[in-house]
Amino acid sequence: MIVKNNLVKILMLLMAMIGLIGLCSSALADVVVNVQLEEASGGGDLQEVEGGLHFVGGANSWVNTKHMLNQNMGDFEWKFDYTVARHDWSDNCFMFRSQWENNMYSYRLQIKGRSAVSSGQPALSLVKGQGVGAEEVLATTSAVNIENDKAYTFRIVMVGADIEVYVDTEGGTSTTPVLTATVPSNGEDFYGDADALIKEGNFQITAWDSDFVISNMTFTVPQQKPEGEPTLLDTITHDGAGIVEKKADGSVRMAGKSAAGGDAMLNTNHILGSYMSDFDWSFEYTPSIMGWNQDIFAFRSQNENEWGCYELRIRGANVAGDGANIVLHKGENNAIDTPIASTTFEGLNPDQTYSVRILVEDDYVKVFFAVKGQESDTPTLEGALPNVGGNYNTELVPEGDFQILSWAGDFVISNMTIGLPSQDVEPEPEILPIGYLNNTVCPLGVTLRDLDNPVTGKWYTVLPLDLSQDCTYVYPLIGGNVYVIGEVRITVAAGTVTVDYEYYNLSYMHEWPTEVLGEHLNFFGDISTVTKEAVENQPDSGFEFGVPYSIEKDLGGDTEVLLFICNRVNFYDFNPCIYRFYKEAYRSYINAMTAQLAAMAQDGNVIAPAPYVEEEDASYTKGAVTNLLPLIEKEAGEFVALENGLRVKGTTDAGDQYCNSWHILQRHVADFELEFDYTPSKNEWNADRISFRCEEPENEWGQYMVLIGGSKTEHAGISLVKGEALKQPFAKADYALELGVTYNFKLIAKGNVLKLYVCEAGEEFGRPLLTATLSTEPTDNYRDIYIPAGDFQIVTWGGDFVMTYMNVTELEKVAE
Repeated sequence: MIVKNNLVKILMLLMAMIGLIGLCSSALADVVVNVQLEEASGGGDLQEVEGGLHFVGGANSWVNTKHMLNQNMGDFEWKFDYTVARHDWSDNCFMFRSQWENNMYSYRLQIKGRSAVSSGQPALSLVKGQGVGAEEVLATTSAVNIENDKAYTFRIVMVGADIEVYVDTEGGTSTTPVLTATVPSNGEDFYGDADALIKEGNFQITAWDSDFVISNMTFTVPQQKPEGEPTLLDTITHDGAGIVEKKADGSVRMAGKSAAGGDAMLNTNHILGSYMSDFDWSFEYTPSIMGWNQDIFAFRSQNENEWGCYELRIRGANVAGDGANIVLHKGENNAIDTPIASTTFEGLNPDQTYSVRILVEDDYVKVFFAVKGQESDTPTLEGALPNVGGNYNTELVPEGDFQILSWAGDFVISNMTIGLPSQDVEPEPEILPIGYLNNTVCPLGVTLRDLDNPVTGKWYTVLPLDLSQDCTYVYPLIGGNVYVIGEVRITVAAGTVTVDYEYYNLSYMHEWPTEVLGEHLNFFGDISTVTKEAVENQPDSGFEFGVPYSIEKDLGGDTEVLLFICNRVNFYDFNPCIYRFYKEAYRSYINAMTAQLAAMAQDGNVIAPAPYVEEEDASYTKGAVTNLLPLIEKEAGEFVALENGLRVKGTTDAGDQYCNSWHILQRHVADFELEFDYTPSKNEWNADRISFRCEEPENEWGQYMVLIGGSKTEHAGISLVKGEALKQPFAKADYALELGVTYNFKLIAKGNVLKLYVCEAGEEFGRPLLTATLSTEPTDNYRDIYIPAGDFQIVTWGGDFVMTYMNVTELEKVAE
């Protein structure tokens, strides 16, 4: 397994490898490499060696990295040096476009050991899918003889659906691939739901019963266009109907007529691949026929060939019965023939090239249409984009992409550009992030201001819930009614309901995170109990996130309730994890919720949680009580005995360091209640640990701890953790401690169940802040098994706090 001291070195090594990227170095410059080891019984090892990584697959076990990049890639070249020391019945796999570790959703280059080859298995294979009986061999070869202790360079190149594998030896560079394949792109029963072409994904490496070293690993993006920069015409793809022919001069011919004869609609996919609001779209247009054709240039397009777009339509003579052959339209409904604007352009002839420019600023559009070389500054037609109502059943489309459609047309477009209306003004405006500060966050639901009798004019929502069946609901969280910034999860299980949420943030993204300012949760029995006071002033409801509430006791047995969430956050449009919220995309869900709201019985039930009372556990009885203070022995740091307690400080004049006690009780305890008072003097870079069930040497894997992390550390808040796996707690709460304030802690351990209570001194303990059920088997994050008993100790990194009370009460199991 990866030793702790080498993990950072391995990450730095792979990051250095990524730094060797050539063509795509700018695109991948900020890649954070994440290498983790998964192993089956019997072991397996991944170690750093000079210049590379050493994989050793144990007997009958895998060594399996997780995704090695933090982003998916489409086209790529993966290159690495490979030297094998032992490969008899080995099976080494290099997986790419992998969407889940070791699963059907990937491709792989599979290298078999010499004994496997001598038994008739191919030396190299290209395979899709992972499971036995659920994979397809795309190509094989036995012409490559992999020998022990000989250096090879593998290059895997994938462009679109085509894969090529090259094997170089002794520094040579081959030009002939040893394996080639075109991966399946259509559905086949062989793959079930994993049948389609996997268009992008990550990379990983597995080894089975083998011993090899890889080094000099790089990922690059193949250069698609040998000369010059790609243009927008290079990006055009279409739905398969009609003809799209890219010509040698850079122009594109489009025909909305099938090769077999007869009319067919040609429809491109989104051209730009990102949304714009104001823009200046220019291109040259040369029609070949002007009869029954209708050539459509759509903008602010949110779905292909649908309502969510605007269109410039150029119509043939047989279509323009009213004489208008250039028309501005919204949407696609031909039954609504009320254009935004239209005109008759005299002399619209085949084989003539026209200059077309569509300029949109805010909600106003201008179209300039002229014979090439006869351009004018006067718009050919113009008008305001429709906002709401009338013949158009959707609101103003504020931004979108671009696409091209044609019905029975045949034309050539060239010199197409899309820019901002002010792009010719110097200097170009700097694109700055938009900060949505102190904004409300609500889940997808029925908007209260849209009700017949609205209780508020704000964009708050209620979410109808059916709690009669055990299930988990997941709905998007919408910030400021403009962006989806996270999700809420409602879990109904064993007569309880628990509500929790997360905001979409990348672990490596520090500049534009979503910042939590506050949260509010409430349940209502019926819409008649939703008041202006409750939703706007938001008094304390008694409900908290992450707490299981009894449906019978806390919700009065009501299984049809309304969930109300109104959190507050700062978020930014530069966060790559969030995306725009378009209500129409969720219309079917909102309609169903509205119907559910209307069907709910008006029982007038105002829901409030019952007071929390800790249930007595008759299977345990309290035994001896031991005062653990004052602490005498220590390993490092500063422990100062006070008249009524102990001051613990993990800092010296030379800077931060550990402060670590020896075992306090000097004997092991299984079940216990641990109580202590804690007064912090520092809460920024500190990591204060009250450890229990300590079996191994101090500050190692064989212990559990209450971890109190400072606000400037990755583990800020209060966590229940085992060993050194600080980033994978059993349970965690973002509980902010104030300097100089004394807090009472109580930790109860019964078997493998932990409960932690926290309150300010002088208050009563309420519900547990954290609960955890410890695994009795090793897991991915915790490499040794559950420790049933142990001692106590105190550890801090850079902390400074006072403990004035620390008792342990032994709990004894009552014999049955």
